Amino acid sequence: MGLKDRLNATKRWLWSPMEVHMVDLGSDKLVRAGETAKVVVDVRGEDDGTPERIEVFLKMTGWGNDKSVTWPLGEVPTALGVHELEVQIPTALAPSCARYAEYAFGAELHRTKGAASSAASIVDVVSRPEDTYWPPGARSGQEGPDDARITIELDATTVAAGAPLTGRAIILATRELRRHDVALAFGPLVDTLVPVAGKTQPQPRARFKAAVEVELAGGLALSAGERVELPFAVDVPLGLPPTLHNGGKTSVVWPVRVTLGKATGWCLAGVLDPEGDAGIRNRPSPGLLAFLGALDAGPGGSA
Repeated sequence: MGLKDRLNATKRWLWSPMEVHMVDLGSDKLVRAGETAKVVVDVRGEDDGTPERIEVFLKMTGWGNDKSVTWPLGEVPTALGVHELEVQIPTALAPSCARYAEYAFGAELHRTKGAASSAASIVDVVSRPEDTYWPPGARSGQEGPDDARITIELDATTVAAGAPLTGRAIILATRELRRHDVALAFGPLVDTLVPVAGKTQPQPRARFKAAVEVELAGGLALSAGERVELPFAVDVPLGLPPTLHNGGKTSVVWPVRVTLGKATGWCLAGVLDPEGDAGIRNRPSPGLLAFLGALDAGPGGSA
């Protein structure tokens, strides 16, 4: 065997003329956790005798994850041509959201020798309502002085993006209160563990940005022991981060905050995204990216 033949043999050992492709071949772009979906893989090139198997999987990347998280979905034949596979989407998945939880179908051609070939196709995932993430600890509380007790009651613990969140703020004065406005703020709180210089463990960094701000009452004055109930109905914007935990170091929760003077009562609501509007299959909107950028740069806070 001459030098050229040896070089070609070495090249063939490292690189296979068979490749997998997935982009724009018909795989589903929006799927629902716990349901079936379609994945399409095209095997192209030339069979050089090294293909072993082609694995199909779902993978997620997200801010705060050290590496992608994958779920095996099955295999397609190594024969040349287009292969369509019906797969079962796992449950307990975080909903899709630009930056925080981005999904793709993947295919990888494993060979008996040489480098593998891989391909991916973007997909957005709608999570199940019963898998809504709730952080450990209390779901409600109060901050600030105790001259008023502020309780928030929601008509439902979860709400779909684009629908109204309804409930009432109940204020009980423990002593006489001068005139104060009562304001409600509702928005995502992003909590990420980030490395901090001089610390042996990552430290939490919370960022809150109001998506909705309304006045519930203006110039409210109460006598000691007086109680007032203020109903509210606020629309949850489409396309903003839904409630999630991406399996890494980042979570998104939605506190409802009602403020009277220096006292703030809060509770958590689960925000669902039934149409995957916060996903990336149609590329994230400039509005969402601007909101996320402001959220990243905004002042810290904690529910």
